[in-house]
Amino acid sequence: VRLERRVAAPILPLWVFTRRILLASSLVSVAVGATPSDGERHTAKTWADLSQGEIRVEGAAGQTVAANSAPAESFQTGTTNPCTDGPATDTAGAAVYQTEPAPDGGFTLAGAPTVIADLTVQGANDALLSRLYDVDPEAGTAKLIGRGVYRPTGVGTTSRQVFQLAPQAYRVAPGHVVKLELLAEDQPFMRKSTGQNAVGVSNLELRLPTADAAGAAAGLVAEPAAKVLPDGYTLAHDEQPEPVVPLPPAPPAPPAPPLPPALPPVLGTPTDPVPWQTVRTALRKRPSTVRIARNGSKVTFRETLPEAGRITYGISVRTRAGKGKRLRTTAIGQAKHVRTAPGTFKVTIKVSKRGRTLLRKHRKASVTLRSYFITPVEKRHVNTTRTLKRR
Repeated sequence: VRLERRVAAPILPLWVFTRRILLASSLVSVAVGATPSDGERHTAKTWADLSQGEIRVEGAAGQTVAANSAPAESFQTGTTNPCTDGPATDTAGAAVYQTEPAPDGGFTLAGAPTVIADLTVQGANDALLSRLYDVDPEAGTAKLIGRGVYRPTGVGTTSRQVFQLAPQAYRVAPGHVVKLELLAEDQPFMRKSTGQNAVGVSNLELRLPTADAAGAAAGLVAEPAAKVLPDGYTLAHDEQPEPVVPLPPAPPAPPAPPLPPALPPVLGTPTDPVPWQTVRTALRKRPSTVRIARNGSKVTFRETLPEAGRITYGISVRTRAGKGKRLRTTAIGQAKHVRTAPGTFKVTIKVSKRGRTLLRKHRKASVTLRSYFITPVEKRHVNTTRTLKRR
């Protein structure tokens, strides 16, 4: 990826030039055969504005990064470049996380991938080496598209930590998967840490910033979640609000009458009435009374939510088409619901014209339901994917 700042054209009026003197710009990485090339350009007023959406991957189960986990392919020789393919097999002893296959149209990564996780650290020299791959499941190959190095803190404890990989602008093709590996070493890119121990990883959340807006990629792209910052850190300049110009001092006001005694402060942080893990468990269950109209015009089912909140549904169909009969995922409908109370309710999703044609033509095709729920208080994002049983 090539990130650059560009000066606006000097023919602009002076007042425009002084306000928009710098633009954030990125060029998408493209592989033409075995040769790296420049793809489409994305431009915005700030670096933060280049990332309109976000794809999140959650891994609650605990994994262990073995002290000797090292990838078989270094991608760091005189004959390799960003277009080089390697094996798609997972590295032994690594902690591995991956997205769902990209739907039709794919999506574009734009920014620094962020990892938030509970880390169990044993030694002061322990390190986490991150690798991000573009995996082609059908070909069984992977390209290395991102790297990162992090020295965990909190020796002898388990604590919530956050770190980022190097920024990237990269187009993910339909059917491909983005995979993250956390390892103990990645030589010769980075020297192995002396006295490396195994590192425990749990409750991981991978956030992949995208140039695509929320709702794109058949609902896989969501609104960017609130940033997670370590203690003592602040956001970069172009992530913060515009500075406020102070107003001139107002004339002194007459003394106000005494106020009643203040109420005691409320301790603690407001939380959701139901843990988000409970919501995720409910949204992983297959919905009841699923019906697809004979003409394919709509899909209806009954859903049960344990708490109120806003939820978005997207349905897609997986068919085999084209030379070689490759699997293709096509988004065919979307619906939004705002629930003011927990309980069971009916969902109706209208199917697009193209979707109706696919459902009639491929009677046995798999229909996938994606759910994207935002909790009412903590604003946590819960993403799930289910396969609907056709009748």
